Amino acid sequence: MGTVEASPQYSYPPGRRGLCNAACPRIYIPVCGTDGITYPNSCVLDYYACRFNNVSYAYPGNCDVRSRDDHRPCPLVCPYLYAPVCGSDGITYPNTCTLDAAACKDPTITLAYGGQCVAITHEQKPCPDTCPFDYSPVCGSDGNTYANKCTFESSACTDSSLHIVAYRSCGEAAY
Repeated sequence: MGTVEASPQYSYPPGRRGLCNAACPRIYIPVCGTDGITYPNSCVLDYYACRFNNVSYAYPGNCDVRSRDDHRPCPLVCPYLYAPVCGSDGITYPNTCTLDAAACKDPTITLAYGGQCVAITHEQKPCPDTCPFDYSPVCGSDGNTYANKCTFESSACTDSSLHIVAYRSCGEAAY
């Protein structure tokens, strides 16, 4: 069994490794894990380190996207922590993990800035009028499942309150 290095802000007493603390503060002080994923804070990183024993603290701040190993698997499980970040695609993601999951599917997506995205006006971005036939479902805030991001964006273009809540069918459970 490998050792897991705790981040400087949080540590576990000897013999308590099996009791993973899932009660983390809802603060956004990003830290980079050795897996190349940016975690919202040290406590969340420590939770994943305790739980999965495959990540440790690398450095404070966001991970440098350019230095990531492009062959690492996409995140399958993300924390239910709301620390919004804005993607380069203009979508507000609940946290950096969900942004990383979207970036795995579409490598053109990067972190634009922390916090919710500022609305893009219709003059800045034209509405898509044709979309590919690929099925990569997204769940909209209206409870509808869209065939892919493009079909969602076509609807969101005329309804600025609409946003993506999950990159899966609305009825599909998160793993």
